[in-house]
Amino acid sequence: MDIYTKPFTYLIGWSKLDKWYYGVKYAKGTQPNDLWNTYFTSSKYVKQLREDHGEPDVIQIRKAFDDQEKARDWESTVLKRMKVRIDERFLNKTDNKTYSDKPDNFGEITSQVQKDLFENDKEYRDKSKLLGATVGLSNKGKPKSDEHIQNMKAGMAGKHRGKRWCNLNGQNKRVVQEDYEQLLKEGWLPGRVFTKKTQELFRKKGLEGRNKQLGR
Repeated sequence: MDIYTKPFTYLIGWSKLDKWYYGVKYAKGTQPNDLWNTYFTSSKYVKQLREDHGEPDVIQIRKAFDDQEKARDWESTVLKRMKVRIDERFLNKTDNKTYSDKPDNFGEITSQVQKDLFENDKEYRDKSKLLGATVGLSNKGKPKSDEHIQNMKAGMAGKHRGKRWCNLNGQNKRVVQEDYEQLLKEGWLPGRVFTKKTQELFRKKGLEGRNKQLGR
């Protein structure tokens, strides 16, 4: 692991409200001093409580690790011990291995877990991209109805509506305005960056279009 990466688990809470959140941070470049300086968790429940009641009065680093998997496993162990799935004092809705039995937020929880994995776990991200490419190839050449095509266009149009690009160390993200502003505070830069291969492709496409206009 990168010597500048130090995964950690943490506890934040509003003691007067008896509301708590236990989490882990393990992305590349993570350091314990990130907590509540540049990192404020990815939980929308924490975000809502901050908006309604202000900052937590309990902010603790519970344990630091030299390995991402150990950090994630330890978080799951602690969450299971505290039975956060059934304890209303905790803002956590999952122990990251067993989902809450609340049907109204199951999809939201699943999406959040998948988002965290995609952002923090390279192996998961690579497998997801490979699966998407495989599915795309399996559907290549198959006829699509007009309705299907229109639904695909509408879905893509709505998927990124209102989102903005930002980048950090060669990584691009397209996020909603609220997340965009937060990422800029954390050191991300506006816009997106392209690899040399992509830049060369754009250049070739641009020349092809120009030549076509000139009748060459």
